[in-house]
Amino acid sequence: MVDVLVTVGQLGAAIAEEALAVQFDPKKVHMMAGPDDTVALLREIVRPGDLVLVKGSRAVGMDVIVPEITGDNASGATGARKAQG
Repeated sequence: MVDVLVTVGQLGAAIAEEALAVQFDPKKVHMMAGPDDTVALLREIVRPGDLVLVKGSRAVGMDVIVPEITGDNASGATGARKAQG
């Protein structure tokens, strides 16, 4: 189950619009312009124990989000579960 949807950029906005079209709670859909405002939002809403999936393109700056919200600018893994495989 997805509790909150945060999308980034124009292509992400299309994903958010589709979520809204299938009755996803509008209070739980956040369309962000770029990585900086996305990081600010995630710092507000993510709590210890939350599982966060970050999926996207480096073209919109998605590669900076994990290190910024975990505080690990070297690997992006501190404080977050990292996918194995």
